[in-house]
Amino acid sequence: MRRTILVTLLILVASAARAGEDLKALEAEYKATCQKMIAAKLKGTTEDVIGKDGWVVLTTELNYAASGPFWGEGGRKANPKAAPDAADPLPAILDFHKQLAARGITLIFMPVPTRIVVYPEAILGKERLASFKTTPHLNSPEHEFFQLLRKQGVKVLELTPLFLAGRNDPHAPLFIPSESHWTPGGISLATAELAKLIKPMSFYRGVPKHEFAVTWQERDHFGHIYKDVRDKAKLPERPKDRVWVRSCKLKTPDGEKKMEWHNPESPVVIIGDSNIIWWRDQEAALFHQLSADLGFPVDNLATTGGGATNTRLNFIRTAFAEPDYLKGKKVVIWCFTSRSFYNSHDGWKLVPLDKVPEPEPTPAK
Repeated sequence: MRRTILVTLLILVASAARAGEDLKALEAEYKATCQKMIAAKLKGTTEDVIGKDGWVVLTTELNYAASGPFWGEGGRKANPKAAPDAADPLPAILDFHKQLAARGITLIFMPVPTRIVVYPEAILGKERLASFKTTPHLNSPEHEFFQLLRKQGVKVLELTPLFLAGRNDPHAPLFIPSESHWTPGGISLATAELAKLIKPMSFYRGVPKHEFAVTWQERDHFGHIYKDVRDKAKLPERPKDRVWVRSCKLKTPDGEKKMEWHNPESPVVIIGDSNIIWWRDQEAALFHQLSADLGFPVDNLATTGGGATNTRLNFIRTAFAEPDYLKGKKVVIWCFTSRSFYNSHDGWKLVPLDKVPEPEPTPAK
């Protein structure tokens, strides 16, 4: 009996080791394929590549997915256009976390996954992944980095494993071939997890609550990146993608009402890039859906890019421009595309919360 158990255990250990080796080999193949694809830019465009099954892939996605560690010594390699002292994201994130914590504010760090990491078949094809029971996570440096942040006390909402597990969610897909941003279905998974983190916090019970009207509707969507490159690269027509849109509006005595973008008195604020406000015309952006899940409007301070540094500068400028803006703030959610970890132009500068940022220099003509 004992011998049988021992043999079974040895078989299980050997199987697990082989699975680990297979996953390492697959990740290496995936990264090498991304590297090869970077040179295959479409004619007439600057950063677009056609992947498998009609996916339009950005070279920024390929660079990030193919990269190794992008912090520490790897920071300068990952962000060569940034100043040497601003190439490493780790010190800037930890510094921002500590400054907020000193003011009684919790930072929730939540980068948006890269599409081709959640849908690696866009790079490798579906057949190559068919032997895996679940879609594998092929960006181990990202997970390693988030673990480093957690060890330093940063509250990280790691979305890539959540999205990989939720690829068959009723409101999937979470990303689509023709659009670089996440879908409302992907956003809804993120806001549900954010609500789980925020609702147990001591301040939450005391915040006045509102009713929201929430509706799901499936719609056609022709994403901006395919639209942008179709004519330049003379691409063939492709079917429109289908997405589920979760629209969230305030309920009032006079009927349903659209949310304000800026809610400065809210204890929760989202800072970041265009991922915060994408799908705003459908009332399905991140700040809409999180407001509905929490039961009160959250504040929204989005920048159109610059998720690394500019979004923090925008937050600080707002705090100085609006008296008592930080008073009552309890949570800052920092959300931007994970592609910002690689080849960030503005870098990862340290920005003090108690000093008005200097204006950005005007580029020379």
